[in-house]
Amino acid sequence: MRNMITLRTTTGDDEEFLYSLYCSIRADEVSQFGWDPAQTEAFLRMQFNAREAAYEFQFPGAEDRVIHVNGERAGRLLFHRSAGRILLVDIAVAVKDRGNGIATWAVRGVQREAVELGVPVVLRVDKANIPAITLYEKMGFTSGVATDIFVEMTWKR
Repeated sequence: MRNMITLRTTTGDDEEFLYSLYCSIRADEVSQFGWDPAQTEAFLRMQFNAREAAYEFQFPGAEDRVIHVNGERAGRLLFHRSAGRILLVDIAVAVKDRGNGIATWAVRGVQREAVELGVPVVLRVDKANIPAITLYEKMGFTSGVATDIFVEMTWKR
C-alpha cells in the first residue's frame, strides 16, 4: 500500500507532537551529556521553546505545517516566503517514518511553489547532517556559504 502524505496548518494541539519530534531528533546528542531524565527534559523543553520563539521572531508569517502519513502526524515543514526566495526553515520527519520519501515529497512541494513564483529555495543544514545534505543534493540543491556549523544550500529551476 502506498503512503498517503498530506500537510495541514499546525495548531496549538500540535505542540506536544512538535516537542516530541524535536526531542527525537536531539536524542542521540543529548544522551551523551550524561544527565538524568529530569535534567534532559528541562534542557530539551528550554531549547524547544527558545527555538520556537526564534522562529516566530525571525520568520513572521512563516507557513508551519504538520506532515501526515496515512492520517498520522509524521513530521513538520516550516517555510517562509520573502522577497526573491522561499526559505526552508525546518523540515523534520519522525524517526519511525524516515526513509519513506516523506521529506522528498515535502521539499518537492516547496520546489513546485518556487517554480510558480519564479524564485529559488534556500535552506541551511547542519554540516554534520550528511543524510540531509545527500538528500538535498539529489534534489538539485547546491552548496554555498558555509560556517563552522551550517552550510547554505540553494535550489533554482
